[in-house]
Amino acid sequence: MELFEHIRLQLRSQVTVLTPNRRLSATLLRHYNQYQQSLGQLSWPSPSIVPLTRWLEQLWQEASFAQLGPIRRKLTATQEQLLWDEILKASPATERLLQIEAAAETAKSAWGILKQWRVPLDHPALATTEDSHVFLQWATRFQALCDENQWLDANQFIEQLTQCIQERFIQLPERILVCGFTELTPLQEHLFTVCQKAGTDIVFYDQLYPHEKNDTPVQIGLTDTETEIISMARWALKKNHASSPSIGCIVPNLETIREQVLRIFTEVFSENQCYTVDPTTLPFNISAGKNLATYPIIYAALQWLQLPLQTLSYETMSRLLRSPFLGEAEKEQAQRALFDIHLCNTQRTPLSLLQILQSALPVNLKNKCPYLYKRCAAFLEQYHTLSTATSNTWANHFLELLTVLGWPGERSLNSPEYQIVQRWLELLEELASINHFVPAQNYESALHYLIRITNTTLYQPKTPEAPIQILGLLEAAGSPFDYLWVMGTDDANWPPPLKPNPFLPQRLQKTLKMPHASAERELTYSKRLLEQLIQNTSHIIFSYPKQNAECQLRPSPLISTLPEITLEELDLPPFIHPAETIYQTQALETITDEFGPAILPTEQIRGGMQIFKHQAACPFKAFAEIRLQAKQHEPPTLGLRYQDRGTVVHKALEFIWQEIKTSTRLVDYPDAELNAFITTCVTQALEKVAHQQTAQKRYLQLEIERVTTLLRNWLDIEKNRPPFSIVSQEQECSVTLGSIPLTLRIDRIDKLDDGAQLIIDYKTGKNNPIQSWFSDRPDEPQLPLYCTVNQPNTIGIAFAEIHQENLGLKGIAKQDISIKTIKPIHDTPYAENRTWAEQIHAWQQTLEKISHDFSQGHAKVDPKNNSETCRYCHLHAFCRVYAV
Repeated sequence: MELFEHIRLQLRSQVTVLTPNRRLSATLLRHYNQYQQSLGQLSWPSPSIVPLTRWLEQLWQEASFAQLGPIRRKLTATQEQLLWDEILKASPATERLLQIEAAAETAKSAWGILKQWRVPLDHPALATTEDSHVFLQWATRFQALCDENQWLDANQFIEQLTQCIQERFIQLPERILVCGFTELTPLQEHLFTVCQKAGTDIVFYDQLYPHEKNDTPVQIGLTDTETEIISMARWALKKNHASSPSIGCIVPNLETIREQVLRIFTEVFSENQCYTVDPTTLPFNISAGKNLATYPIIYAALQWLQLPLQTLSYETMSRLLRSPFLGEAEKEQAQRALFDIHLCNTQRTPLSLLQILQSALPVNLKNKCPYLYKRCAAFLEQYHTLSTATSNTWANHFLELLTVLGWPGERSLNSPEYQIVQRWLELLEELASINHFVPAQNYESALHYLIRITNTTLYQPKTPEAPIQILGLLEAAGSPFDYLWVMGTDDANWPPPLKPNPFLPQRLQKTLKMPHASAERELTYSKRLLEQLIQNTSHIIFSYPKQNAECQLRPSPLISTLPEITLEELDLPPFIHPAETIYQTQALETITDEFGPAILPTEQIRGGMQIFKHQAACPFKAFAEIRLQAKQHEPPTLGLRYQDRGTVVHKALEFIWQEIKTSTRLVDYPDAELNAFITTCVTQALEKVAHQQTAQKRYLQLEIERVTTLLRNWLDIEKNRPPFSIVSQEQECSVTLGSIPLTLRIDRIDKLDDGAQLIIDYKTGKNNPIQSWFSDRPDEPQLPLYCTVNQPNTIGIAFAEIHQENLGLKGIAKQDISIKTIKPIHDTPYAENRTWAEQIHAWQQTLEKISHDFSQGHAKVDPKNNSETCRYCHLHAFCRVYAV
């Protein structure tokens, strides 16, 4: 090959090969070694093939040794960004900005563009707009700070290098080969021009791998982006044969859909439907890094460091409790999982570390997870000893605090985790290096800087070389491939949409053809990139999605003239989605087993009315939830749960009737006093039910107002009833039905004028049909059961619906009791029995049969009404009702 032959012949003299990125440098070096082997060589001098940035660093080190006087200090990327942050924070122009740090990143980018395009700060265009005028003030301050402290940013560093070359402080190679650059910025062009004037021969190579026979590039339109990724993965699987060709898969927006691409490629390349293999054994590498803070081992460290400063949601706290990256995580795994369930059941959210440590509840961290309690207590104790310090001191403090917690855990780290931890330790060193840019600070401020540095760091653990490379568009430019698939080349995204820098005048950006400034510039750049991809690849496919979530798409004008192919022509290997594979390979073994073990005399059964309700709805549900304790844990909510809101209404009515007692007194109660009394009762009820959410004062005040209005309207309905008095509220009675002992709690029993009793059950939902009391499998067996227990005195049963949209009593009675919504039994269409005694007898028989079935272990998967019974049930995977 021409390039490699050129390098081989020039090695006796000084020659350096420069590339735009490390990937291309490594590829060229590997291919050069293969070229030497093809010539029969057993040994050869190693050429200097390096990325441009690394070469410039080498020149800077040489210049630093050559100069006798003091040299300027080169800023790291972190230091440079923090300097911009501090400049914007101190500027009056940013007082109304909501995201100063994001603006600082944009300002830093604008500064870099000006330097790369060699635009001086005194350029008249920079003062033509309000935004650019403000930016000019920031840029002038940045320049002044750099000059005052002898600092250099990444762009000034190249300018300084150019000056050193001109002053002959640096010895350049005789020849420089510039390979694989899609474009050069004016600053880079100036650098190479200065090198030429200093006597170095500069040679540019655009086509690195001229292929003798290139296939004609083709295009293919696919349904959507996911279909594109699946098709590309299947194509790569087909091309990955024994001859080990180089295969490239280019995803323009790889950084945003990285996880989707990784998942699909892993599924396509899985063998024997095994999806848990070590990713380093797969024949593909994905180049895009992830935000370092998103890796679980770093996420856990940052969240624990934030615990003394804030409260966390239950979900976050649960994730930390179950984290394997804490001390004794393996030894105490079961206890921590149980404590996690306990936190869920207590409905505490948000949570603080101090609350968890100081909990006086019977189930607490100290007695359930003693190892974790000891570490957390030591962590808080050490935290309270910290005060204002410099950044390098804080870097040590953070590491010490994590060590107290046992981070990164007791198990051995795998290779990716080890690399991630090492990269984060480097970030702690970067935090220590910002002393000159930020003053001494407190814990919160120092942690903020650490989180910011971590969030802006992309990282990808090193993996073995693989024949298939999944790359971003710019990263692939200049890289040679035998086979290449470029996806996402639709008319909406290629050329990419404009994105000029908001701090620079658009006219200036368009005139100087700065990145993303004009359609003309993006078109020219995309054409050049397209040519480069085609030149360096033997076989290339361009694909585009025909639609996205919003609209129909067409191929980019850059590929619209290429021949179009179909998936059938590619003859790709078959692919079945894992879920479909699992479904197709189902082999159900049918065993008729509808009974569990009968209840033993020594077995304690808890569940109360839920036993009858579940057994009537579906016998398996009762067996699973009551006997096997297969219950779903409801995650905490920020406000009150639905059942808690219902409890507040129940408790407030209990307080109200404890005082009022009769309907006569209710009617005589003055309205103003009644309103105040209702509010007092609701407040007392909330204090008992919501004692753990007292910090949510505004929310609780709104809840008091809502319930007070609701109960005021309900009591207006109670006033219009025939006279009654309250016999009991929340009365408990113990009974045994069949072999099941029960403790019943009756919401309320009213005594009517004739001495008969009406049993009332409060319902805060709006749909409570009385037909749910009837049939051999009643949906709501509670009131019928109460009625059978209190047979002689009970004249009727009723739901008291207390809901904004439904307010009123509905029920049935032995006879007419002068309440329109409570019908006599003989006028009730749902009742098969026409007399009260017959109905009570029928209920008793029904409930005894349900009790008997449950006692004997009857556990058939038999939902009463599939669409309704199974809709909100969480046992589908257990009972497999839909697999039968």
